[in-house]
Order: sequence, then structure tokens, then C-alpha cells
Amino acid sequence: MTILARVKKRGIWVVVLLGVAVGLLFLLRLQTQETSERPASTQPTQETIVRGVSVEATLQDIPQTIESTGVVIAETRANLSSKTIGIVEALHVDEGSVVNKGKVLIQLDHRALNARLARTDAEVSNAHANLQRMDDLFNEDSISPQDLDNARRGYQVAVATRDEVRAQLADTRVLAPFAGIITRKHIEAGELAAPGQPLLELENQTRLRIDVSVAEGDVQAVTVGHSIEIIFDSLALKVIEGKVFQIVPSADPATHTFLVKIRLAADDTIKPGMFGRVMFKKQPRLAILIPLSATVSRGELTGVYIVNANHRLGLRWVKLGRQANSMVEVLSGVNENEHLLADATQGRDGARFEPRETSAARDEDETP
Repeated sequence: MTILARVKKRGIWVVVLLGVAVGLLFLLRLQTQETSERPASTQPTQETIVRGVSVEATLQDIPQTIESTGVVIAETRANLSSKTIGIVEALHVDEGSVVNKGKVLIQLDHRALNARLARTDAEVSNAHANLQRMDDLFNEDSISPQDLDNARRGYQVAVATRDEVRAQLADTRVLAPFAGIITRKHIEAGELAAPGQPLLELENQTRLRIDVSVAEGDVQAVTVGHSIEIIFDSLALKVIEGKVFQIVPSADPATHTFLVKIRLAADDTIKPGMFGRVMFKKQPRLAILIPLSATVSRGELTGVYIVNANHRLGLRWVKLGRQANSMVEVLSGVNENEHLLADATQGRDGARFEPRETSAARDEDETP
């Protein structure tokens, strides 16, 4: 056998072996595909069923409130200052001192004025003696009426000068204009006091009020004599009753708000400077309300499970408004009288819904 014949014979065997290998691989692939497809064709599908309670979206009155914040202040308060310049000789009060009306709070140095008063007293005495002497001389026709008038005017000038010094001396004392409590002290003994300079702050804390700003669109809901509630967060959300006693008739041109003044009911726990939240009640408005438990959150989205006519659950995204107790307002996404799954945590999109009452009845029927 020649070399060429041997090569041809070997090539035929190689082709035969390759064909057999390809055939085996093809059969193996078919068998694998049938094995993977058989469970899918034989495994039955199971429908998702949600048993629960459905609620109806209803149109209800929702309360409306206007919340505004303010700071408590004393209705009667004053920044006290002196009418004249001088060194503070004595300071008779401190922060927290309770004072009565007319009490001397600050005494300025008045030595120079005392000396002037002594001089004016002497001038008044001399002028009075001169007036009596001139009056006697006039009765004796020893002087002219003009001389008597000059003496009379001299006496009047001396008395006016003495009265002026007495008034200046009284101005060296700072008195309490009303009964109250000292809340601030801005000067100490030995310092110089000047007219218009704040020295003390006095408050009568028996009558307190809170001033708040109300937007021009809401001020129509506020009337004088209206009773409202003020919430104090610092007192564990304590609620104090107040009454509107004044609405400033001119709005702030910068903020377009009106100043509303509210007098607070007597309460020893409320102090000036405390922060309060004023709640004005408005007329209720109609809105679609659903239970808060019927909502589910997915990131920044909020949805509900609607029960359609075929008793299927469908997830629908909604926009919520204000919350009122356990109910929440729906601004969009739900129509009136639509039914929703009460507990959204049970919801499955596309699942069949069975009322819990129907499921319980079925159990009773199946019980022998």
C-alpha cells in the first residue's frame, strides 16, 4: 500500500470520528433542554390571595387651624431712665426685686442741688421780707406803685427758682411708676446715668399677653374676643387659653401680616419671654380622608392598594395632605367611595382580595 493510500484511509477515519462526536453532543443538548423544560410545564401556578379588611374613601369635614408663634410679654412694662445726668449714689433694687408703686429705685448724687435749694430758700425768704417792707411803705405813700410791683415780681421769681430746684432735686430719684418686678438692671452704683439711658426694666406680670403675626389671607378668621389655645412646648405641651383683645388695623408692608395681641389666662407657670404656639381655628373644609394605615411608602412615594370591581388589588400612587388624628387627607389619586385595603402592609399588587368576613364564614361552613 502506497503512502498516499494510507493518508486517505486515515482521513476517512478522522471524519467518521468527528461525525460521531458531533452527533453525541447534539443528543446530549436535546436531553438537557427537555429536562429543564419539563418542570416548568408540569409545575402548577399558585394565585396570591390577600385576606383583610377594606375601607371606603369618604368625603368628610377636616378641621383647619392657623398656627402662629410668639413670645410672652408683660402687658404692663417700662424701661426706666433718669431725667437728669448724675452719678448713681444708691441702687436699691436688683433683678427679681418686687417693688410697690412710688418706691425709690435709684438715687443720683444730689449734693449740688441741695446747696442750690438752700440758696433759693434764702432768696425766697429775703424776697418775701422785702415785699412786706415795700407793702408797708406803699401804705404810707412812701413809694410808688411801680416799686411795689417790682418787689412783688422779685418774690415771684425767687419762688419759681426755688420750685425749679426742687423739681431738679426730685428728678435725681428714679421711682417705680407701678407695682411689679425688676427684670433687668443696666447700671451699677457709681456709674454715670444720663437722660434717656435705660437703667432698669420693670414688669407687672399679673397680666401677660402674647403677640403673633397673622398673614393677611388668614386674618379674617381672627376676631376680637375670640378664645384660642396657646401651646407651650417647654412646659410639656401645656395648653393655656387666651383671648384676642386687639388686632392692629394696619399690616406690615414688608411681611403682609397683621399683629394680633392675645391676653393669657392667669397661670403661675407662664413667664415673660417664653415661646408659645397659637392655634387659630378656621371653618372646616371638605376633603377625602382615608386611614393612615392604608398608606404605604416606597422611598419618596406614597401609595395605597385599591380594591377594584374584580376584587383585585392595585397599587396606586397618591398625594397626601394634612393628617387629622388617625386619618389623612388625600389630595389626588383616590376618588370618593373607592375601596382600599385597610392595612397596606398586607398588600400585593395584582393579588386577589378576599374580605376577612368572607374567609371566616367559609371556615364556619367547612366545619362539620
